[in-house]
Amino acid sequence: MIRRVGITRRQVAQLAVAGSALAMPWVRRAVAAEPMKIGAPLALTGPLGSVGQQLKRGCELWVKSQNQNGGLLGREIKLLLEATGGNPADAVRKAQEMVERDGWNIFTGITLSSEALAVVPKLDEWNAIFISSDNGDGRLTADAFVPNFFRANVSAPMGARAVSLFLRTAPYKNFYAIGMDYAWGRNSVSVFEAEMGHAKKNFVGSVVDWWIWKASTPGSAWACGRNFLMMPTSVSTSAGLASQNAVTIRPFFKLLISAMGFSCWMTAGI
Repeated sequence: MIRRVGITRRQVAQLAVAGSALAMPWVRRAVAAEPMKIGAPLALTGPLGSVGQQLKRGCELWVKSQNQNGGLLGREIKLLLEATGGNPADAVRKAQEMVERDGWNIFTGITLSSEALAVVPKLDEWNAIFISSDNGDGRLTADAFVPNFFRANVSAPMGARAVSLFLRTAPYKNFYAIGMDYAWGRNSVSVFEAEMGHAKKNFVGSVVDWWIWKASTPGSAWACGRNFLMMPTSVSTSAGLASQNAVTIRPFFKLLISAMGFSCWMTAGI
C-alpha cells in the first residue's frame, strides 16, 4: 500500500533550516562522507540493448563529469550498473538486490516501459525513488503512478496528443498506425486511436510488431487510403531509418511513404 505523506508548515521550516545548514562548510564535509548511490538496472542486451548501452554511457559520463565538479550536493556519486536483458522480472530482481544487498535506493536508466511498470509498485516497499529518463508509457504517470516515480521525458500520450491536435485541422480523413509491440508502442497507438475518435476522424486500423519494418507491409499501409500514417518506433529504429547507412530499411520506407502518397509522422520512445 502506498503511503501518501502530507507536508506540514513545521516540516517546511525544518527543511529550510536543513537547506541553510548545507551551506555551512563543516556540514558539507560531514555530508560528503556518505556517497550518493544511484543504481541503473539496464537492458544492455536484447532487442533494445542498443538503447540500454546508450543510457549506460550517458550515466557514466554524467557521473564522471559531476564528480569532477564536486559531486551532487557536495557528495561523491557512485553508480551501480546491472544488466536486465529487457526482462521486467529481472529488472525487479536486480533493483531489489540493489536495495537489500547494496543499499542503493535511487534508480534511473530502467530502459523499457514494461520494466518500469514492473518496478514502480515496489518503490514504496523499498523506500526508493525512480527518476525515469526515457520510459514513455503514459500509465506510469496515470493509472500506475506512485509518488516515488519521477519522469523527465515526454510520454506516449503527450506525443500522440500533439500529433492529434495538428491533425484535427489537417485535410487528411483516413488514419492508420504502425507501432512496435511493447508497452510504449502499444500505448502510443491506443492513445492516437482514441484521439482520432475524439476528433471524429476515420481510424482505419493499426498493427504492432517488434520490428516495425516487418509490421509496415504495403498491404497494411494501403488500407489507410493514401492519407496519414503514424509510426511510433523505438529510438534505435528511428535513428536507423534516418541514417544514410540504413541501406535496406530506409529505401523501403521512402517507397512506402512517397509512392503511396502518405504523410507520415514518426515518434520515438521506449
